[in-house]
Amino acid sequence: MYQPEKLKARRKELKKTQKDIADQLGVSYQAYSAWERGVKQPSREKVQQLEQILNVPKGFFTEIEIVRLYNTLSDEGKNNALNYVRNLVQKEAYKNVVSISAKLYEYHVYEKMSAGIGSTVYNDQDYNTVYFDKELAQKNEAPIPNLLAREFDQEKPLEAIVTDLTYVRVGNRWAYVCLIIDLFNREIIGLSVGWHKTAELVKQANQSIPYALTNVKLFHSDRGKEFDNQLIDEMRHRSVSKSSSLSL
Repeated sequence: MYQPEKLKARRKELKKTQKDIADQLGVSYQAYSAWERGVKQPSREKVQQLEQILNVPKGFFTEIEIVRLYNTLSDEGKNNALNYVRNLVQKEAYKNVVSISAKLYEYHVYEKMSAGIGSTVYNDQDYNTVYFDKELAQKNEAPIPNLLAREFDQEKPLEAIVTDLTYVRVGNRWAYVCLIIDLFNREIIGLSVGWHKTAELVKQANQSIPYALTNVKLFHSDRGKEFDNQLIDEMRHRSVSKSSSLSL
């Protein structure tokens, strides 16, 4: 999937003008400008030339980021997550739930996310793409200690659960996904999807957990306000330890 914003960012990073790149490609200024604005897309041949001119790895302008936690799941776990969302859509459980296709293919990405190196999923039909929201960690810091300390392998169910927000490209809009994962078996035990990044989205994910919250020993998030105000506060009354970090 072509990403015009990355083309523009890389050009500016090299301090080149649109005319500079257009002249090197042998195309008009208007044609190149349309590529950066996303009005039109360059051909595969022109994309390859852009990669050489701007000195970036192959696929730099077409690859997408994804939340790292999704890729720690087993194939069964990934399918369960997608099927869960599909069932919500079919039952119309939430008005703002969006459909996520299960026909996904994984490939490597070059960019480093705030949560680490990840992969992406690519849908050859609908181009629904899952991203990691890098800005959320910067805007929503909360003064909560990091009790998990990167101990991602747990010996018992519900010893530690982790959660994160991702966003999903659906047509020309972004939708948000809240995931709650049990580190014991990397199972998604809570999930909600909506058009807006709100506390209600976190509350819906919390309510979808099929276990009593009193069974949870440690709740960890690299987010701030959304989880601090809703899920963490709710768990505080159930003697659940809370933990937070900027990257899991």
